[in-house]
Amino acid sequence: MDSQIYVCKHIVVLKITQSSGGEILKENIYFKGMETRGDDDKERVIGLIDMDCFECQVYQRDKPKLKGSPCVVANSKGRIVSVNYEARPSGISRSLCVSDAKKKCENLTVFKIPDVLGKPDNSKLRHASQEVLDIIKDYIGKNGLDQIVLEYSPTDEFYLDLTNQVDHELQNVFKKAYYGMIASSQIFPHLIAILLFLCTLLQHNSLAALFVCLLIMPKFLKELKSTRERMRLHCGASLIRRVCNEIESKSRMTASGGVSGNKFRAKLASSENKPNGVAIIEGNDFNDILSSKKIRDVPGLKSGLGEKVSSTWGIREIQELKKYSRDELQRYLEADEVDKILNILTGIDPSPVIAKEFSAAIHCRKTIFAARQTGHGETYGAGKGKPNLQKLFTDRCTELLERLEEEKKRNGRRAKNISVEISYLTNPSDESSAKGNVRTFTPKWVQGAARMAKEGVRLEIWTYFEKKDT
Repeated sequence: MDSQIYVCKHIVVLKITQSSGGEILKENIYFKGMETRGDDDKERVIGLIDMDCFECQVYQRDKPKLKGSPCVVANSKGRIVSVNYEARPSGISRSLCVSDAKKKCENLTVFKIPDVLGKPDNSKLRHASQEVLDIIKDYIGKNGLDQIVLEYSPTDEFYLDLTNQVDHELQNVFKKAYYGMIASSQIFPHLIAILLFLCTLLQHNSLAALFVCLLIMPKFLKELKSTRERMRLHCGASLIRRVCNEIESKSRMTASGGVSGNKFRAKLASSENKPNGVAIIEGNDFNDILSSKKIRDVPGLKSGLGEKVSSTWGIREIQELKKYSRDELQRYLEADEVDKILNILTGIDPSPVIAKEFSAAIHCRKTIFAARQTGHGETYGAGKGKPNLQKLFTDRCTELLERLEEEKKRNGRRAKNISVEISYLTNPSDESSAKGNVRTFTPKWVQGAARMAKEGVRLEIWTYFEKKDT
């Protein structure tokens, strides 16, 4: 196996070819940063595979002729939930109405998610997600990558702890590439210069030579360690690229990858080279990448906490958020929210990649808004009268039983516990809830819990599996 590595300021291109057939296994990895990483991620190599515009690809692959054309996926109410990359230059975004989107792009293709039991039917997406998961598991098993830890994050993200596998690869397959990178870096010329200088100095003053050696050796060792860490991330990116290629080959859907020292940075990296690319974020360059983002584009701040921060201080950019100290943040935010923000700003995420191939619970949810009048005399919401809580509950139970049967066939799991909650949109904290089995929730219980508020209700049903099964 022959390897060529080209290094410049922010780009590293690695070509690895088989010596027999000359087939190129990997090339053109987008590399961000060359500095030392933070203390929390010096040894780990974490990868994330993120499917590109997953909903659009799932529906679009049924019509291959539409590949490369602008497409969106919308719900039955005409609201867009997913936009592919070809449609985005036209100014189309999620939550936009289909009618408005078509005005922006005349040749736009719209796929509609059908409604089943009063809510969007996402079974097509779930099955496609399981298909991708099976492809990844099969590729890992057949190619001797058994040291990779896979964590499935439904429905379109897959975290991989590549640490042990990368170390194994560097010791064997990539050893030549590793030494090639050392030779192409600043280490080799520095080493030659140091040896020549010390030889000259030793002829005149051995004490001075010892002093110079003690002075420059730490820098040399730091550079050597930094080169090794870069190569480990580089090797991890090659593994992610191979898995992404396998996904595209088997499912006809593309995925992007991110590689870094922890899960947060890997997720941030996965958005840097979309679509169908792999990016690496390392070291001090992380600050430049994060500072260029809007708050709504940063993982962990895309909704909820991010919206709270933006509305509290009237800011939109991460660079603006960095100006606030811990004390200033604590005036308006909870302690755990402050800790989360500070960890995001510094790129710290000690959470491990946990081997997980399916969810710990199944969640069936439906929100019904009561009918209300607008200033134009239009009626929105559930229609005339109060929502039928009994039908709402029956539909969700039917959906739940279908998914439990599907789970039993696929993974052989049975649910152990069930939780039902009915909350009121006027005051979400005012809720009725119970735990037990399905028989507990009789029509009488549902009607008794349903003190209907004018704004409607939210019904949630959760089923939980035993921890040993998840």
